[in-house]
Amino acid sequence: MPPEAPYPPYREPEHPFAGARPEVVLAALVGPDERLRETAARWLVDLGGPALRLIEPLLRHPDPAARAAAARVVSGVGHEELGPSCTGRAEGYVEPTAEEFRAVAPGLAALLREPDADLRALSAGTLAVVGRHAEAAVPALTDAVDDPSPAVRLAAVEALGRVPALDGHVVDRLVGLLERAGEPDDLRAAAAGAMMGGATAQRARAVPALWRAVGDDPHGEVRLMALVSLLELGEPRARCAEALVERVLLGPDSELRRRACYVLKGIGPEARVAAAALARAAAEDDDPEVRAEASAALAAAAPDDPRAAAALIGRLEDEDHVVRAVALIAAGEARLAAAAGPIGRLAGDDDRWRDEALTALACIGEAAAPTLLDLLGCTDLAAHHRVIVAGILSELGPAAAPAVPALLDLLGEDEPELRAAAAEALGFVGGPPVAERLAACLDDPESEVREAAAWSLGRLGPAARAAVPGLLRALEEDRSDLGLAAASALGEVGGTPERVVPALARVVGAADPPWWTAVAAEALAAYGAAALPALDTLITALDPDVDDEVRVHAALTLVGIGPPARAALPRLTSIGEEDCAAPAFRLAAAAIAGEPAQALPGLVADLGHPERIGAAARSLAWLGPVAESAVPALVRALGEAAWEDAEHVARALDRIAARPDLAVPALLAALREHGDAPRTAKALLAALARFGPAARKAIPILESGLVHHAGHIRRAVRLALREIRAP
Repeated sequence: MPPEAPYPPYREPEHPFAGARPEVVLAALVGPDERLRETAARWLVDLGGPALRLIEPLLRHPDPAARAAAARVVSGVGHEELGPSCTGRAEGYVEPTAEEFRAVAPGLAALLREPDADLRALSAGTLAVVGRHAEAAVPALTDAVDDPSPAVRLAAVEALGRVPALDGHVVDRLVGLLERAGEPDDLRAAAAGAMMGGATAQRARAVPALWRAVGDDPHGEVRLMALVSLLELGEPRARCAEALVERVLLGPDSELRRRACYVLKGIGPEARVAAAALARAAAEDDDPEVRAEASAALAAAAPDDPRAAAALIGRLEDEDHVVRAVALIAAGEARLAAAAGPIGRLAGDDDRWRDEALTALACIGEAAAPTLLDLLGCTDLAAHHRVIVAGILSELGPAAAPAVPALLDLLGEDEPELRAAAAEALGFVGGPPVAERLAACLDDPESEVREAAAWSLGRLGPAARAAVPGLLRALEEDRSDLGLAAASALGEVGGTPERVVPALARVVGAADPPWWTAVAAEALAAYGAAALPALDTLITALDPDVDDEVRVHAALTLVGIGPPARAALPRLTSIGEEDCAAPAFRLAAAAIAGEPAQALPGLVADLGHPERIGAAARSLAWLGPVAESAVPALVRALGEAAWEDAEHVARALDRIAARPDLAVPALLAALREHGDAPRTAKALLAALARFGPAARKAIPILESGLVHHAGHIRRAVRLALREIRAP
């Protein structure tokens, strides 16, 4: 029997308009073939902003069907739900600009005068998508408020609500619609909601009418939308929260109750007046969606209210699994100490909720330490869950000191992942017996355990000096991640320079791999003048063909050696100004001359050159408090730097530790910008911690980081908060 022929390879079918000219696509959009019309519309929507320029003339096409097709394309380009992230559009999609949206607004406004009500409604709905760029259509939309078609009127009101700059005449028309008896409820609700487009003097004219609607209107949707608009218009948030409870949350409509809870959650602590009502809703409402939303609102509005704690703890046993999940998350976000025990029991008894429960305990933090310690010793838990528990304990730092014996016991477990997790946690928790046991872990048969032990020994610093022989052995025998960790640890732990400096110098001299060599060069810098025996190696490491990171660290090591390194001067002074390592070379030359501060003006100037920011910031960090005059320039650089350089700038501000009035706001802004880059975020948080109580304005922002998904970020946040809250 002959062998079966293989299937032919799959090939993506070619798009009907691949390589087509725009006029061909536009012709298909208004042609007779329905399939091609739909394909052409999709092609134009995927094109993005440029499609708006192509489509604009079609809004004046003589055929109403063509005008409608053009309006639908505009809606597709602008509508958030049709964005490329949701549809998998081609990489060629271009975000539409404000000018492109404004260009189509007049054509859409003209469609509001079409005889076909469906086309008018489509136009008004599309203008709602165009939103704040639809200023040119405001007169036509205002007229459409009185359109005979209810659908057109509703869409016109919604579109007006999205235009920021409404004049007093338009606001008065909308207020009149809100208060006009006999109008449909959805239309009056839309008129109330139209005021949430921004707190302007014109919209403020609607405040009395909105409060009247809250107090008198018989329809819950109108009251809810009026309250949301009042919040946007800057009315007292506590008063709005109280009205939400009285006029919406206590009403019969479960969907409105759910939405009221959502709004109260957004109000936050100023909705504390709603704590009792939210607690009742969380515990007693018949609708599980309301119970879930009320639980989340309690965590945001009144996390320290005993009623909130009781309600959230009760929801941990709710019959609805969504409510239980939300309650777990809410208890964690509220950092409810009273919930730690019940959450721990849930983690130990029910494997369906274990991951969510451990996440909640991580957010609760120090108050959950006893519960976490119990879970660490629970052999019924899977190894990977005990690893998570060890990681959470490591976030707590010294507050988890009672867990040290249990963590030391884990070093004898059979599972390598448990031993590695314990070794990592011990580096953060510390304690007298830790260094000796971690040093023994450098001989563990599993590489992940050896590596975790090396990093932890570095975190222990000089207290781990007894581990130096093992770290040297790892440095010389292992060019993998273990060697990298050992090199870094030797810079933190210290040790006898006669033994350590030559070993690190051999790694720098090998110059392979570069990232490993750079860490060894950085460790050498920690030995200051004692690194002099490595001078020849360091001079060689300054060569232009060496990795730039290695060159910078080599130069900074020469800074610490000072005048005895004068043999390096010819190499240091031969560098070009455009070389990205120039700042470090400049500082090294000044230090060898005995006047490192003389390099300060040049380093400040280097901060203005993007390619030299990193080296300049590291050099200023070496100068420390002497470089106080560089803080304004560092702050400017932090606002412009990419995440890689922002890390170095943050470290410089950390070491200089001056001008908190400038540095703290800049560090917070950079944290918002670069918070997803782990190394940068940790450097920014460490710098904030350095300023201590002078960084108190950062506390609310940092507290939100305690619910971050990454443990190393939570750990850095907790350290920063401890320092900032210190008396």
